[in-house]
Order: sequence, then C-alpha cells, then structure tokens
Amino acid sequence: MQSRHQAFLIIAHQDLPALNTLIRHLASPSNLIYVHLDKKSDIKISDVESSASVIKKINVKWGKYSIVAATMFLADLAISQGASRITLLSGVCQPIVSKNQLEHLLGSDFDYFESFSIAKGGEQYKSSWMFKLWIIPGAGNDSFISKSLNKIIHMFGLGNISFFLKSLEPRKGSQWWSVESETYLQMRRIITNHFWINFYFRHTSIPDERLFATLFQRTPGKHVNRSLTFTRWQNGLGPLDLSEEDIETAREEGYMFVRKVSSSNFKIRSHIAKTMEL
Repeated sequence: MQSRHQAFLIIAHQDLPALNTLIRHLASPSNLIYVHLDKKSDIKISDVESSASVIKKINVKWGKYSIVAATMFLADLAISQGASRITLLSGVCQPIVSKNQLEHLLGSDFDYFESFSIAKGGEQYKSSWMFKLWIIPGAGNDSFISKSLNKIIHMFGLGNISFFLKSLEPRKGSQWWSVESETYLQMRRIITNHFWINFYFRHTSIPDERLFATLFQRTPGKHVNRSLTFTRWQNGLGPLDLSEEDIETAREEGYMFVRKVSSSNFKIRSHIAKTMEL
C-alpha cells in the first residue's frame, strides 16, 4: 500500500521568524511543506527553513487573482510530487494542536472548507460579485475609461453572474482550507473544462474567498462546511493579532490553526507553546 503524504501550502510575504516557526512545527517525515513568497517580499529564499520547498514567483496583490494563482501553483506542485492531502495556510498561522494531532489530519478523508450561499439581489451579491473588465494595464478600476467600459458591459448584461457561471451557484468562504488531493483535482477539471468560469473569477473582487468556496462545493466527497483556521477580523480591514482568550476559543471550537500570530507577539506564542504538546 502506497504511503500517504500531506502537503502544507503556505502563502507568505513578511515576518520571516513567524514563517520559520510555522515550518518547524509542521516538519515531519510524512509532511511536505511548500512556501510561496510574494515576488516583492524582502525575505530571501535562503533564509527560509530548509525543510520547506520555497518558490518566489508571483507578485501577489490583496483581493486579486494573483492569490489564487499562487495557491494553485503550490497545489499543483505538491500533488505532482505525491501529496494525497493539501492544507492551505498563511505565513502567520500557528498550529494549536500537537504534531500527533496534525498527523491524524493526514488520515482523514474529509474536506474542510467554508462555502456559504449569497442571497441573490442582496447588496453583497451585487457588489462583491461585480464583474470588472480590466482592459488598460495600469489604468486602475477607478479611471474614467475603466468605469465607462464596465458601465457599458453591465448595461448589456455581460457582467451578470449567470452570464458566466450559468447554473453554478456563487458561494463565499474562508480562503484557508484542507482537502483531499482528488477534491482539488476535481475542482481543477471544472476550471479546465469551463473557460468562462475561470475568466469570471479572474475579474471579480477577492476571488480567493469566492472561487474555492464555489467550486469545491461542486465536487464529490465528504465535505465539512468549516475552516480549520481560526481568524478574527478587524472590520474587514485585515486579521487581528489574537489574544489568549481567542486561542482558547479556537481550541474549544475544534480549530487546528490560528491566524494571525506575529513573531512580535511573544505573549501569545508563549501561551500556545505552554498549552500544547509540541
């Protein structure tokens, strides 16, 4: 029987000490670790823990398709090298369970990802899923030309969700997930066989929280509608540094990872280390 390996895919752009601490916690003979460093990051590949495969390829921009592209690059690489399960993490994530418990994840055949429906006609449905056609490089979405072009597109109904997704229900959820490799490959096949679906997500806001939530839901498998990574948000502006109370809440609710835990947050890192079996 062929041995299974799980791959941890890490998207990082700063905080080298936090990234290296995460890698050391994940390192194990049965774990493959892949890191994508933002192309504009100051972190040098040679400074990252040697147990990880590190790629510095894509200029990642928040809320853009580049995050999806970096994620898929790592996932494709991991699966090509034998990963039977893939888990996506941020470089400022931290495990709150023991290495033994992380090993148990490898034995799971459940897919963990958030996927929530968006009410049709609601403001979030209209705004978050608005198709934007970026034709002029560098012009930006707020330029007069871009606004005019997109207004014309929507006047003729070409920017409507149903124009691109047909009967596919758009959904949303956390960008941090853990799935069987076959589930990811099924999702990949949907993209490969339906050009307009991928084209649509390339031109929507925050596609990392849209594409995977929408397409994983269409795959067969044992789906659990939750993320394994606990995050607390600051009014949509970004993840907050967590408190001791947040860590305990995450444990009580069955999360395996927390985000965000900066390297400068010595108090929380010490709390996590003292309350888990490393």
